[in-house]
Amino acid sequence: MVRFSIILLLLFVTVRTTVAQTQDRQLADQYFADGEYSKAAMYYEKLYDDTDQPFYLKRLALCRFNVEDYDEAESLLKKASRKMPNDLDLLITLGQAYKRQDDDRRAQKSWDDVIKGLGNNRSEIINVADKFTKIGEYQYALQAYEKGKKNIRGFYVFNSRIAELYGQMGQNDKMIELYLELIEKNPSYQRSVQVRLSRIIDFEEDQMIVETLRQELLKKVQDNPDKPIFAEMLIWMFLQKSDFYGAYAQAKALDRRLDENGSRLMSLANVARNNKKFDVARDALKYVVKKGKKNQYYDRALQEYLTVSKLHLDFDPQTATEKYSQLKEEYLDAIGQWSEPNLIASSSIELAEIEAYQLNDLDTAISRLENNLDNLTMSDRNVALTKIKLGDFLVVKNQVWDAALYYMQAEKAFKYDELGDRAKFKAAKIYYYTGEFDYARSQLDVLKGSTSKLIANDAMYLSNLINDNSIIDTTFKPMEMFARADLLLEQKKFSKAFATLDSIDAEYPGHSLQDDILMKRYELNKKMGEYQESAQNLEKLIKNYSDDILGDDAHFKLAELYEHHLNNEDRARELYQKILTDYSGSLYVVEARKRFRKLRGDSTTEEL
Repeated sequence: MVRFSIILLLLFVTVRTTVAQTQDRQLADQYFADGEYSKAAMYYEKLYDDTDQPFYLKRLALCRFNVEDYDEAESLLKKASRKMPNDLDLLITLGQAYKRQDDDRRAQKSWDDVIKGLGNNRSEIINVADKFTKIGEYQYALQAYEKGKKNIRGFYVFNSRIAELYGQMGQNDKMIELYLELIEKNPSYQRSVQVRLSRIIDFEEDQMIVETLRQELLKKVQDNPDKPIFAEMLIWMFLQKSDFYGAYAQAKALDRRLDENGSRLMSLANVARNNKKFDVARDALKYVVKKGKKNQYYDRALQEYLTVSKLHLDFDPQTATEKYSQLKEEYLDAIGQWSEPNLIASSSIELAEIEAYQLNDLDTAISRLENNLDNLTMSDRNVALTKIKLGDFLVVKNQVWDAALYYMQAEKAFKYDELGDRAKFKAAKIYYYTGEFDYARSQLDVLKGSTSKLIANDAMYLSNLINDNSIIDTTFKPMEMFARADLLLEQKKFSKAFATLDSIDAEYPGHSLQDDILMKRYELNKKMGEYQESAQNLEKLIKNYSDDILGDDAHFKLAELYEHHLNNEDRARELYQKILTDYSGSLYVVEARKRFRKLRGDSTTEEL
């Protein structure tokens, strides 16, 4: 019985001691993580005394080092090293302690021992090099990597880390040389190298580094004509510089050298189009078209060439009518070549837009699309798209209820699809235009849950606009006038739209629609190519109503004006940044961040 009691007592003491040590360890580790090294040291010292575990001695030594008690740290580090001779991290810290005491000789001796102690463990090599890098001892970090390359024969992945180190040291020529050597040995690292270079190099400002990269790539292209990866890197470099013509020249040369089918040019055209470099996109697509009708990309390239040509003309509202007339003939010629219904359908919609909006031939545009519905065996989606566009044309012609019928047919065909939501939104706007605000709002409220953020956002805005100015207000008249101005804008009756907005200001001064009126004036001026006046409206809106629902819209649209039309990238960058800081929940945050980084000089160009 006595023996059993002793056993129980011993178990109790053991458990209690273990629990106490666990608590001490948790406290010590927390203090260490929080940088409270003096408090952590008290617990690590106690834990080491109780357990004699080298780990606690190491942590105690690091605590002494971090509170600048270098003499005590040196003594503890030496003691810990004797207990853990393979822990190279201790020797690095010991060298730091010597360095802090201005004993460079012993510091170098300690660090030399670290390099000698490296074997063929990849993780250990990387950890040692990282530690040397963090304390600014770049030469020792290089020695660690070089020792690793020697010990792990042919282990070229260290090139990436060595190159990054050279970049930190400002030795850009060596950095570039190693990155290119890496992708030469293993092309799968191409994307990784591009990402690293884009982080290191400002392609707008670092002209000397960019020129070094260009020269090295040109040399590699000449020395390795059978390795397209270097020409691809050269194309990528030109895109980072926003030199789309340079990228086009290289892509074209590579396509010819490898006797390709133009796919590389198709990808480049897409990137150029998204960056509004329409001239380059057209040239790249035209190059593919010239490969002839037997080329697998001929029809698609021709279709996209026409689309980009139209976007290019649309970008400037003051484009001469003659240019649209010429483009119409190109559309007709292409459509005449095709037999595939869906190809004809999509280009016919674009052609009809030119006829309706630019050549003032609305009847021909409507007739074209009606004939397509009767004669072509299109996909259901293209049928719906055609009906939506027909509805848009009928709105311009003031046949709003015929337009609503087409919209509702498209919505019914794609009830649970973003396309159906788009049609439903347009149908709701018909009721809004005609003053049937209650029904319009009920339809818009359904669309607040649309999977399309743009449609949901537009539906929410219009629903709130109706709610704030037709139910709470004592009279529907200002809202009816505003809706009429909106319809006149859709019908491109700009003078009448301006006059209607002026009437609201005159008859109802100080009305709650003031910020919406400024936004509508912006849209009218922009449609007419009056960019300075358009910007003035948004500047006024931001000055007086930046906290209202249109605040983020105004900032984003004004930034676009300054970036693309008013040649003031500094102001554009400032406005994009404002969206990121003041409107973090805005729909525009992702795009604003992308454009801000691009204007700042970061790499944002899409991957080919």
